[in-house]
Amino acid sequence: MDQVLSGDNTRKAEYYETLGCDRASTIEQITAEYRARVKSLHPDKLLDESDQDKKDQYLRLQTAYSTLSDPEERKCYDAWLECLLPFSYEEFKRNKDAVKVSMHWVTPKQTPMLSDSEESEKARLQEHKDYMAKTSARWEADRYHSDAVRKFRNYEI
Repeated sequence: MDQVLSGDNTRKAEYYETLGCDRASTIEQITAEYRARVKSLHPDKLLDESDQDKKDQYLRLQTAYSTLSDPEERKCYDAWLECLLPFSYEEFKRNKDAVKVSMHWVTPKQTPMLSDSEESEKARLQEHKDYMAKTSARWEADRYHSDAVRKFRNYEI
């Protein structure tokens, strides 16, 4: 729970790294990166079919491409990257509707509500003083010099 409330998210964008892209990449860029990488790893092109490492790389590449080339899947994957819960992507995908409903309150603020600058604090204080001076002067002038107040004080009303 501390991880959720503190906003710590150390999750890596694994699919983007696998393809050599980032989150700002377009579908065309993702496709181009995929095609450049898949040529050397395709099972038909492998000279040594017992090379398990290349097969695993090919499967990771396929999974990354199928996820990031589909707009809905990519949107879900990006939501998982931003989610602070310790779910795997597969768990997140299975429970995405429940997670979206229950995690809306965890979204961190991008800009603070209060500014830290001393100048803005001084300006705010001066505005408050000016406002108080205007309202108290108006209050005093209207309050004690009206005919109704005078009659009330003299028990004429």
